[in-house]
Amino acid sequence: MRGRGFGGDLNIAKRRRAEATGKPDIAVMVPKEGVGLWVDTLTIPKDAANVLNAHRYLNWILDPKVAAKNGDYVTYAPSSMPAKTLMSKEYSEDPSIFPSDAVLANSYIMLPTKPDILKYEVRLWQNIKANK
Repeated sequence: MRGRGFGGDLNIAKRRRAEATGKPDIAVMVPKEGVGLWVDTLTIPKDAANVLNAHRYLNWILDPKVAAKNGDYVTYAPSSMPAKTLMSKEYSEDPSIFPSDAVLANSYIMLPTKPDILKYEVRLWQNIKANK
């Protein structure tokens, strides 16, 4: 059976399957044709009540030791590149988390989906789930 999804989510499913059944039978593959890339961001609202704590949080989450632990847990690339060297080799060498330069060369940045397109995608997915 084949499926698709976000690499981190698929890696978590793989880990949970192995933990629950003892079967390491899910493989997360990266197409050589490239993948859709995105960037999560953290921002501080201009009317934030405690800007100092917001900066403290951002500094904490970007600390390589913290980012490495987070990367190992969520199986997404950390926001701090020095964290990669502190991550478990299982994840720091996983091409679904850190695609090769060749895969990145064929990849593209995913832009936010427009609301009408998102509704259409949800409807298509619901039809697939309903076996239509």
